[in-house]
Amino acid sequence: KIDKNVLCPDILIEGVEIPYSIDDFYETFLGNEAKYPREKFMVEKQKTENIESTKWHDTGDGFTLGRVYDYYNPNPAPMGPPMAQAKTEYTLQRYNKCGIQICCTTTVSGVPMSDCFVIENRILLEQTTDDAITVRVDCGLRFVKRTMFQKLIQVTSKGGIKKTWLDYIEWIKSCS
Repeated sequence: KIDKNVLCPDILIEGVEIPYSIDDFYETFLGNEAKYPREKFMVEKQKTENIESTKWHDTGDGFTLGRVYDYYNPNPAPMGPPMAQAKTEYTLQRYNKCGIQICCTTTVSGVPMSDCFVIENRILLEQTTDDAITVRVDCGLRFVKRTMFQKLIQVTSKGGIKKTWLDYIEWIKSCS
């Protein structure tokens, strides 16, 4: 039974191994001065445009970092503009050399019914050996307005989210 109050109730990806230590992964892909930042993937593979992002900053608790991305992503939906405006807010919590938790909340605007829901992802990176981490991606859609298209939105959104994260993992592997 799925608890409806859980932030990200659906496991999209689990047990995928990436050949990096937590420290190397952070420095290579996540840090403010990363060699291969997420923005590079977004532009090269997703064809994202007009990305504006903040640097990681302490959110005030001394443990959680935050950052925000504003961007335009290609819109595969049959209705709406070819590029959809999106905003993703990230938080990152690092557990020494054991792992990292990243939570993302994405809102989309300018696409029909995009004001009805918010996409929430949680990415867990766990150090499993000295030179490998495993990845888990959880996903949830939080509906903030009623819509008769809720089931359709859930199915199409989760499929697209899973594809994006699988593409990102493959891109990461190609960078090593």
